[in-house]
Amino acid sequence: FALFDEHRRVVTTNSLNARLFPEVAPFYVPGALFDDLLKRVIDLGSIEKTRAAGWFAERMAAYEKEAIDIEYETSDGRWFFSIARRTSDGGRVFILLDITERKRGQIALAQSEAKEREAREQLETIFNRMPFGCLVADSDLSITYMNPAAERIFGCRFEDMRGLTPFETGLIDTDRDIVEALHA
Repeated sequence: FALFDEHRRVVTTNSLNARLFPEVAPFYVPGALFDDLLKRVIDLGSIEKTRAAGWFAERMAAYEKEAIDIEYETSDGRWFFSIARRTSDGGRVFILLDITERKRGQIALAQSEAKEREAREQLETIFNRMPFGCLVADSDLSITYMNPAAERIFGCRFEDMRGLTPFETGLIDTDRDIVEALHA
């Protein structure tokens, strides 16, 4: 939490700011200018030098808005969500949330989904190029995939077979007992 007056000067802050950014804490005192605090954050290396100018300009422009919600990463890999609102006297109140764990989870999930998508695409490519027919069914024996060779062999389209069991399609008209016993 931090409160700034209408001239962008610190009025008060809580101890969480000092714990989150101990290197800036000595400068986060009543009367310190918002602009100077941002510059100090950059000087101390909390923001990558390649992003520093843009980050500073973005924060200064955002400060002038009625309300801002900004998510950003620091150079040490931590993620923060900054919420700022204008006060009735023209100042600003800031709330800073450490969202590092949530962000890491989101990144890990996105990477996992990308790997799964890539593996699925590779498998589909292999199945689509196989010269022999292949049907894939789920645990209820409903058809979830049919490759082009199977479409040619059985003389039907996958779209017409999707979700049906082989028994419902007429593809298997004998040995139902054996298939169901193997499935059980």
